[in-house]
Order: sequence, then C-alpha cells, then structure tokens
Amino acid sequence: MSFSGRLVILRLASLEAIPVALWQTQIFQENDLRPLVVEYGTQTPSAGHYDRIHWDTRWARWVPRPFRAMSVWLWVWLKLHIAFVLYGPPRELVTHGLQESLLAYALSFFWNVPYVCDVHEVYEPREMRGTNRIFFWFEGAALRKARLLIFPERNRMRLYQRRYGLSQPTFTVFNCPRREKTAGGTHENLRQELGIEATDRVLLYLGGIGSGSCLEAAVASLRYDERLHLLLVGWADPDVVARLRQLCDVFGVKSRVHFCGPSRDRWKYFAIADASYCVYRDHILRLRLAATASNKLMESLAAGVPVITLCGGGFEALVQSNQVGVCLESAKPKKIAEAVGILAAAGKLPRERARGLHQAAFNYDQQFQPVLRQFLQEKPASGL
Repeated sequence: MSFSGRLVILRLASLEAIPVALWQTQIFQENDLRPLVVEYGTQTPSAGHYDRIHWDTRWARWVPRPFRAMSVWLWVWLKLHIAFVLYGPPRELVTHGLQESLLAYALSFFWNVPYVCDVHEVYEPREMRGTNRIFFWFEGAALRKARLLIFPERNRMRLYQRRYGLSQPTFTVFNCPRREKTAGGTHENLRQELGIEATDRVLLYLGGIGSGSCLEAAVASLRYDERLHLLLVGWADPDVVARLRQLCDVFGVKSRVHFCGPSRDRWKYFAIADASYCVYRDHILRLRLAATASNKLMESLAAGVPVITLCGGGFEALVQSNQVGVCLESAKPKKIAEAVGILAAAGKLPRERARGLHQAAFNYDQQFQPVLRQFLQEKPASGL
C-alpha cells in the first residue's frame, strides 16, 4: 500500500484504544486528507472505513523483557524506513504516544517529513522504568521538532511548555467522542442479560479498573440501595478485581456488581445507566491519566448520562454550573447511593442537559476545526 503523499497516523495498539485518535482519522477521511493508519502491537486491529496497516509484534514475546520494547521500536522504525524507500514518503506523520513520537523524530533525520504530536499523557521521571526511561530522555527533543502539538487540556500544555521550552503552534482539543457515536439501539435486552429489573437503578463505571479508580466506595454504596446495580466496564488489574470481589462478599452485593470486561460497544452500557461514576483518587487527576478521566466524563455527557464526581477537582465547575450531575464532598458510599437515586428520579432532564452541553461546548468536530484548517493549508512533504 502506497505511503506517498498520505497522512500517516502511527499508533501503538489499536486506534480505538484512544477515541480521540479514531475521531481524528474519521475527520481526516471526510476532508480528503487520505489518512493511512499504521497500527503495531499484539492487539486486534481497529475497525474503520479508512486504509490501515497492522504489524503484529507477537514475535517480541521471545525477546528478553529488558530489550522487548526497544526491539519492537527498532523493528517498526526499520519497516517504516523501508516502506518510505519502496513506496515514497508520506506528506506528514501524526503520532499518538511517546514511542510513536520518537519514531517520527528518528525518521525525520532521514526524510523531510513533518510530524504532529498529539500528547495524551504527562510522563514523570519517577514513573519511567527500563526502556521507557530511555524513551523519556528523548521526549523533549521529539516534541521540540514537531511541526505542531495537540494537548487535551491547558494545564498539561503549560507544564510541557515549561519543561521543554516548546514554542511551535499548539492547540488544545478536549478528549471526547464525536456525538453521532451515541446513536444506535436502546439495548433493552442488556438489562435482561445482566438480571437487572426495569425498576432497578444502574451506576456505570467505564475505564480501567486500577488502583486509582476509587471503586471500593462504589461497591460499598450498594449496601444503601437494594435496587442499585454497579456495572464495571473496561480492562482490569487482577489484584484490584480480587479486592473488589472480596468486598462484594463482605457486603453481600455480589449479584449486583457486574464485571463486564473491555467492550468496543460501550454505548449499550450508557443506554441503561442512570449515572456515570467519575470519581477518581486525587493523584490520578494531577498526573498522566487525567486525560483518561476527562475522556470518560465527556463520553458520559455525549451519551446523555449524568455524572457523579467529587467537589474540588477540575470537573466540579463544569458539572455544577451546567447541572449535569452531582458533585460530592467525599466518596462516602451512602452519599453515592443517594446521588444515583436523585439523578434517576430526575428523569430525562439531566440527560438532556448532559447531551446538550456536549453538543454545544465540547463537540469534537467543532474543537478540531483550527487543527484541521492547519492541515488543509499545509503543502505535502518533499521527500528526501
């Protein structure tokens, strides 16, 4: 498949793992920018109406762990270099991640191909181990050489500008789904599959089930409402899941906590939810996973599901001023159960407000327009 003159998007793992990357690709496609997605890793390739190449790296499981990430990175860099020689260089590269940014940076020494970095995560030196620490050493150089940068929010943008002395054009585009993705069936049979009665209330948690997700309080909240169910949708840390299952047994709520696992059809869970649980531990909202948290909150609003979050965080003003959920002083189980009851009793109004707020203020297509104009005005790269 020809690379020449294409807008090549690099992504470690499936593009669908980062919704904002998927929506960008769709917008590029709709505006005749001819995106070509290059995915590499062991995950299932993403589905989409665009050209894509998937390079399976399961061979790396035989490489000793200290050298595994670097061997994959070098292998992908070599394949890209050969592809550019055989099929011609692309007009531009768009990267979604640290390793991908460094691939574009390394290729720039051999090819006159500009690149754009979409910075999803903020990395701290103390978090980096092994090969990732080596990657981190070159992050600043890669970002400084990028033609333009995209950040999910201003705090992260300012932090990186101070850290690396960035001066090129920079855009902020809040991570959130495109609104049309909320359309679809009502998934009425999902309640029956999960054993949830029509009069029961549903609290949904969407995202990684890890140490920062603060789900112990959500599980405990079921003690205060016998009609309340908790849906946990997303990847899971086995140790955290084991602790949560123990809590379910202790509180006698095992039948009302549903571990649904990862799902590409998350909208069917939104369709039956009365509230979305967007409560996280404080350190999550200050470090690199803040974009993940904000993305889940935006997805909830786009789907018309009111949210439950904490006061004092970055979400408080948004939720309270627009009346799209409940802000709690602390994650007390009884207060969480009461909040779900309040939102369920309010009927359609919170849902209409949530969906309306997303459409008016956080529609991804509207936010991405300044970046899109930059791409449309840009001339193709000249190659070598």
